[in-house]
Amino acid sequence: DAPILSQHGGSIPIGFKLKLKTSKGVVYFTLDGSDPRLPGGILSETANKYSNAFPLEMTTLVKARVKYQNEWSALVEAQFIVEESLEKLMITEVMYHPVRGQSEFLELKNTGAEPLKLGGVKIIGGIQFSFPEGSELAPGAFVVLAEKAEDFNAQYPGLILGGVYDGRLSNKSEKIELTDNLSKPFLSLTYSDQPPWPSNADGSGFSLVPRLANTNPKPNDPNNWRASAIIGGSPGRDDDPYNAWLQNHFTMEELSQVHVSGPNADPDNDNMNNLAEYTAGTIPKDINSRLEIRTIQLDETERKLLIQFFATPHRNYQLLQSSKALGPWKALGAPYYTQDGGVAEFTVHLQHELDQAVFFRLKIP
Repeated sequence: DAPILSQHGGSIPIGFKLKLKTSKGVVYFTLDGSDPRLPGGILSETANKYSNAFPLEMTTLVKARVKYQNEWSALVEAQFIVEESLEKLMITEVMYHPVRGQSEFLELKNTGAEPLKLGGVKIIGGIQFSFPEGSELAPGAFVVLAEKAEDFNAQYPGLILGGVYDGRLSNKSEKIELTDNLSKPFLSLTYSDQPPWPSNADGSGFSLVPRLANTNPKPNDPNNWRASAIIGGSPGRDDDPYNAWLQNHFTMEELSQVHVSGPNADPDNDNMNNLAEYTAGTIPKDINSRLEIRTIQLDETERKLLIQFFATPHRNYQLLQSSKALGPWKALGAPYYTQDGGVAEFTVHLQHELDQAVFFRLKIP
């Protein structure tokens, strides 16, 4: 009888161990597509004698026969296709609702340390695109796809466009799904224009980008996304909000002066250095723009304090309390998230006598 394969071809992970089995005789196999038996019943020089399960590291055509008492079985052959891991391919930017007259686009990035073969990878859903055979994405490299090449090239001159997709991204909600060369889904994103998805990415000129540039284990979680640092997004590169913030607040001359624009500099002398101003979303050259509690109002009847501060959009604020001016400090409740900014307020219900001192401070978690 012909040998029995533990799997008769098909899709396998890299390193899959193939087992060959026979009830009697010796199994011979090849991995180069040739027959282990030559004409006349002679054993081929390329044939291997089976003893233990062996790994398949690449797409391979396996051919095998059993030899028993100088007789050969029928030939068994099976094509094994190794699935190369695409887990390091990420959706890193989506311009789904650009300003009128500007280009929508989708950006992918290889966040791994090895090249990714994209031949046969498809994007399905509201937009459709197929990567041609031979397509490869280098480690750390980006590929940007757009709806219309002419519009994209006009808006981003000099940037290489990786391809043009069919269809267009919805301005409301859309599922973007990627399948491998065996049509198996391996990555998907369903975005929305509704909260808690970033509102600035919906028609204001900003794109959607992941909060962490090289990791996004839950791409469908809106909390893992933010609006791009600048209008127009950052196709073909990581979105660096701190550098964009610096360019928005300092002149070219100031950017070359570390004592003015460096992370530890405090150009407005408000006791907040530039890195702290960036984190808080305040203006680094305006002494009146700083993270602080503006007013505290006491409601003796309800035994509560109303603590007001000026918040910037898309920030989390944590209120801390202590019985001493220098701490230790204790967090009160969950962080407060501001979607649109403006005057924000914490309500603190008093648990102690009204004549006892209590101190508060704000923190950006």
